[in-house]
Amino acid sequence: MKKLLIVIAFIALAVLAAPYLIPADALKSQLIAKLEAATGKKIVIAGHFGITLFPSVGVQAEKVSILEPLPAGAADYKQIPLADIQSLKIDVALMPLLHKEIQLQSAKVADANVEYNQLGITHANFTIVPAANSSLAMDGDMTWKDKAVRLKSQLEAPQDCLQTKHCHFSNVALKLGNIDAKGDIKLNVAGTVPVIEIMLSTPALDLTEFLPPQKQAARGWLIGNALADSSGWSKEPIDLSFLRRFNAKVNIDADSVRVYDVKLGKTTLKAELIDKILTVNMPDFECYGGKGLISAVVDVRGAEPRLERGATLKGIDLGAFLKDAVGYDRFSGKADINSAAGTRGNSMHDFISALQGTGSVKVRDGAIKGYNIADMVRNVQSAFKDVDTSARQTDFSELSGTFTINNGIVANNDLSMLAPLFRLTGAGTVNLPEQTLQYRLTPQFIDTLKGQDSGKQGGIGVPVIVEGSLDHPTFRPDVRAVVEDVMKNPDAYKEKAKEAKEAIKGLKDIFKKKKPAPTPAP
Repeated sequence: MKKLLIVIAFIALAVLAAPYLIPADALKSQLIAKLEAATGKKIVIAGHFGITLFPSVGVQAEKVSILEPLPAGAADYKQIPLADIQSLKIDVALMPLLHKEIQLQSAKVADANVEYNQLGITHANFTIVPAANSSLAMDGDMTWKDKAVRLKSQLEAPQDCLQTKHCHFSNVALKLGNIDAKGDIKLNVAGTVPVIEIMLSTPALDLTEFLPPQKQAARGWLIGNALADSSGWSKEPIDLSFLRRFNAKVNIDADSVRVYDVKLGKTTLKAELIDKILTVNMPDFECYGGKGLISAVVDVRGAEPRLERGATLKGIDLGAFLKDAVGYDRFSGKADINSAAGTRGNSMHDFISALQGTGSVKVRDGAIKGYNIADMVRNVQSAFKDVDTSARQTDFSELSGTFTINNGIVANNDLSMLAPLFRLTGAGTVNLPEQTLQYRLTPQFIDTLKGQDSGKQGGIGVPVIVEGSLDHPTFRPDVRAVVEDVMKNPDAYKEKAKEAKEAIKGLKDIFKKKKPAPTPAP
C-alpha cells in the first residue's frame, strides 16, 4: 500500500509540474508542424496557447487560423483564412506528453467559421474522440446559410484521410433544417477541385426553406404562387457560381418530397456535378395519385448559365396538383403531361424571356369549375356578366392539346375538348414574359350527352375570346366574327342553321326518350 501511495503521489507531482517542465512553445511548434503536415495548409495560432491540467490533461489554442500556403517569395498571410477557430482544445495521454509527444484522446473545436470554397459554415462546435477500428467519432453542430445543422458521423481510417486526402464519413446522422437524413459521405480534397459523394436516405425531404421565397402578390388565375409579381419577373441575379467550385455525386432516397406546397411520394433523387455541369434525375416518383419522371441539366461553364428540363407526369390528379403548384383550383381530372424546355440567363426574367420548349397535355374525365362554356354560347347576353360563378361548371370526357414555347411565348393551335352536348376547339398564345394571354375558343353543339361520342354537329358556334392578364383574364363572345362570317358566306350559314334545327331536334329526342314501363306487380 505504501508503494502504491508513493506512485500516486509521483504521478500527481508530475501532473502538477508538467506545465513548468514542458515548454509550451515546444508543444505549440510540434502541434503546428503536425497540423501543417496533415492538412497541407498554413496554421497560425494568434491567441493564447498553453497546457491544461483540469478537468483533463491537454493543450488549448485560441484564435487558430488555417490558410492556403503562399507562393514562394510572398511576405505575409493577409488573405482571407480558409477557417478560423476561436478555441481548439486537444486532450492527450499524460505519459507521452511528458516526453513531448501528443497522443490524442479527444479534441474540441469551438466557434469555428469555415470559408473553404465559400462553404459559409459558421459557429461550428465539434467534439472528436477515438472510436472502434481506429476511426474517429464526430459529434457537433453548426450554422450553414442561416440554417441550423446537427451532424454525427464516424471518420474511417483517419490516417489515410490525412495522407491521401480521401475521407470517408460513415454512419452519418444529419439534421439540416426540417430534414433528418442518414447515410455515408465521401470527400476527396486531393485535387484542385474538391469531390464530394453523398448517399443519404430520409423519411421527408422538404426543400422549401432552401428555395427563394414565393411572391404572394402573384397568387391569381394562372400564375399562382410563382416567382413573378405585379412588376414582372425578377431581374435580380441568381447566383449559381457555387456549381463551379466542386464536383459531386448525390443519391438521396426519400419517402416524401415537398417543394413549396407541391408534395411528392416516394422519390429517388440522383445528381452529378462534373466540370461545372449539373445533371439531376428523378427517375420514378409518386405524384398526386400518378407517376412522374423529371430530368434537368444546369450548365455554368459560360458567363450565362444554360438550363434544360424534361418532365413526364402520368395519371396525376390535376386539380390537386394545380392547387398546390400554382394556387389554381378550377380544374379537375386525371392528366398526362409531357414537356421539354430549355433556357439561359442570369435572372428569372432572363430564364422566362429565353424559354424554348414543346409539350402535350391530355386530361380525362374532368371539369372546369366556375365556367359553363355551353351557357356562354347559348346565352351571350348573360353568360359573360360579372355574376357569381361558383355554381358554374363545364364537365368533359377529354381535353387535349400540344404546345410550343418560343422566347417565353406559349403557342397552342390544337386544343380539343369532348364534352356532353358540345365540342370545343381552341388556339392562342400565353405570353409568359408579359404575363398575358390571347386565346380563342370555338364551341359546336352536338346531339349527344356522351362526351366521347361524335354525335351530330349543328348550329352556329359563337367563339369565346379569353384575353388580358394571367392574374385576371376576361371572357367575351366574339359575335362580331360570327356576323362577319355570315356576311361573307350567307349560304353556308343557312345550311348551318338547318343543321342547328336538326341538332336541337336530336337533343329533344334524347330527353323525350320514354322511360321503361314499370314492372307489373305480382
